[in-house]
Amino acid sequence: MNFYDVFNRSGSYFTGAIGEVTDVDPKMCRARVTFDDDDSVTSDWLPVLQPNTIDNHDYRLPDIGEDVLCVFLSKEDGYIVGSFYAGEVVPPENDRDKRTVVFSDETRVSYDRKAHALDIVIGNTKIHADQASVSVEAPQTVSLEGKQTLAGKGGQSVAIEAGQTASMSAGQSIALTAPTLTLTMGATKMVLNGSSAQIESNSLTFKGNMTVTGNLNVSGDVSTTGNVNASGTVSGANI
Repeated sequence: MNFYDVFNRSGSYFTGAIGEVTDVDPKMCRARVTFDDDDSVTSDWLPVLQPNTIDNHDYRLPDIGEDVLCVFLSKEDGYIVGSFYAGEVVPPENDRDKRTVVFSDETRVSYDRKAHALDIVIGNTKIHADQASVSVEAPQTVSLEGKQTLAGKGGQSVAIEAGQTASMSAGQSIALTAPTLTLTMGATKMVLNGSSAQIESNSLTFKGNMTVTGNLNVSGDVSTTGNVNASGTVSGANI
């Protein structure tokens, strides 16, 4: 008995059958299927139906050993419609509002249309996006790159936190613009605004030349190992 005789018993070649995928051709997006009958007939190469193949291009294939439903329109025209859940193979969801794909390496992509939420899990890397926020969590590195410009904006605030080190570098310059800029490093605090600058620290050291334009008020002692030159008057209670 040849393969097509199996599906011609009713006198019509428009029929369907369930079989097991025994070979896959990834390049041509097709597979061969063995049918569970007395002869265990194996089909020729059958195209795997895709949602779109012209403007949009979908690509998905069944696995070897997977049960599939096949439809035959004639001796020459047969197609693999798709697979189905049966027996011990159960769906990854039980919610009609979710569309989910779980890959063999346990990578999971799920969209919840009721919650308007997209979740992607790749090992310990997790991405969540909904109508209010986007969060990305990775065990090692998250990289953002713009070939020309990388822009970020927070309507109220932008927070960057590092458990150990945060670094920023630029090939030419870094510009920070804000009404007030506050830098806190342990017990040292620097506050800069449009009219003043304030530095608080247990110990403050300047290396190199320093020029002060305006008045300099010091509360405490001033010590120097060099000379003090003044073009004006130096006055004091003990001078």
